[in-house]
Amino acid sequence: MIKFVRVSLYLPALALLQVAVFAQAPVGGNVGVQQGIAVRQAIDTAQRGPPLRPGARGVFSAGATHVASSGFEDAGDVSVSRWSAGAGVEHVATNGSLFGFVFDHERSRYDFHDDPAGIAPGIETVTANRFGVNVRRSLTETWSLFGNLDTTFNVAKGAEWSDGQTAGGLVSFSRRVNPRFSFSLGVLARSRLEERFQILPIPGIDWKITDRLSLRTAQGVTLSWQVDDRRKWMADVAAGFESRAFRLDESGPLPGGVIKDRRVPLTASLRYAPNPGMSARVFAGAAFAQQLEFMDSEGHTADKVDADPSFVAGVSGSVRF
Repeated sequence: MIKFVRVSLYLPALALLQVAVFAQAPVGGNVGVQQGIAVRQAIDTAQRGPPLRPGARGVFSAGATHVASSGFEDAGDVSVSRWSAGAGVEHVATNGSLFGFVFDHERSRYDFHDDPAGIAPGIETVTANRFGVNVRRSLTETWSLFGNLDTTFNVAKGAEWSDGQTAGGLVSFSRRVNPRFSFSLGVLARSRLEERFQILPIPGIDWKITDRLSLRTAQGVTLSWQVDDRRKWMADVAAGFESRAFRLDESGPLPGGVIKDRRVPLTASLRYAPNPGMSARVFAGAAFAQQLEFMDSEGHTADKVDADPSFVAGVSGSVRF
């Protein structure tokens, strides 16, 4: 009982630290929302691991998200539509060790009305392409190691891939304290567009509060409820931080510059997993603290605009075969 109380007292601090870390860590081309398929899944995999039988298999994922029109402080508004797809291969050994390679592609379209910065033509369509390698290995009965290396290319239409390249990696150690609680401690290192190389601590927890209720931190905080006894339906409430950065075209309104897109989404979702190799998810909520920052090719801020909260919704799915 005493041990449980001590663990529970540490949970809020760990969760808040994890949110604080990602509030400093741009995702997209920097830490990667393309690491939403990267860091988010990487930490999740490090904590839980895939409930799959040993062997090699292919992996495919796809998703779509829409951020409804959001007004700027002075004038104008913007809405964002995103589509993503990923494919890869992974191998799970008989001892539970995993090795995988994945390619992810995300395409975003920004629809401006009364563009406040006057450079909408340069960022109407942007893409992110990521190549990554994941490795997980059990060290002891309670400790495991997870590693991730990737390179990502984040560019607006017309920009060269090499001009939008960033790279980095994550090393995380996870410890299972008991059947209901585990924690992970890791370090993330990554290059960024027009910013200094970044090194951040990445804490995480996985706490099964009851047989149905669980709390996880993986690029934010997620509270999950197991809906049915067959464990096929899961309801989630999540809070996180998203940030993307894209290199602009040399011939656009801000030649060779960078656009940064940041927001804090709060969402509720419903996930269906008929088997360990297949899942589908729908979600909806609101995006807060939205901000667009426009930088020139020297890394100086040309403009920065804040946007009102707006509705966000989407779908995603994955299959292993």
